[in-house]
Amino acid sequence: MARRAGVPERWPHHRIARAGHRAAAGDGGPVVIGRPPGDAAALRRRDEFAERIDEGLADDSVRRILLTGAGGVGKSQLAAAAFHRAERRIEFLLWVAADNRASVLDGYARAWSALSRASVTGDGATPGVGPGSDDETQADLFLAWLRSTGTS
Repeated sequence: MARRAGVPERWPHHRIARAGHRAAAGDGGPVVIGRPPGDAAALRRRDEFAERIDEGLADDSVRRILLTGAGGVGKSQLAAAAFHRAERRIEFLLWVAADNRASVLDGYARAWSALSRASVTGDGATPGVGPGSDDETQADLFLAWLRSTGTS
């Protein structure tokens, strides 16, 4: 399985990749990492957009949903509301601030670490310690795991 995830078998982290699949497989509540922003003071309800986002999230053939628009039109608020609605039905939720490359790497590394901790019990591996514990490597491991799952 690790080879399919794009993680060579010789990497000591391949056990973590397999364990990450178990963590998001529904062995309890959803795995939730990160927090979306709170409601804006002048929040405008956009029920039509919210319904379209929910339809996309429910459709297995939809792989990505992209919200575009000028600053301040409510993209983050729509995404945050969808995140909260999805907590009831999705196994793995991740909110990453995409302010810059470093914040994205940090978010992906935190996701990998949380998935690893939630699933590696008794495996002897300690996420975030030893070779490959830098954010870039942890982010790469998370993305490899994500590509290898039906969860993306």
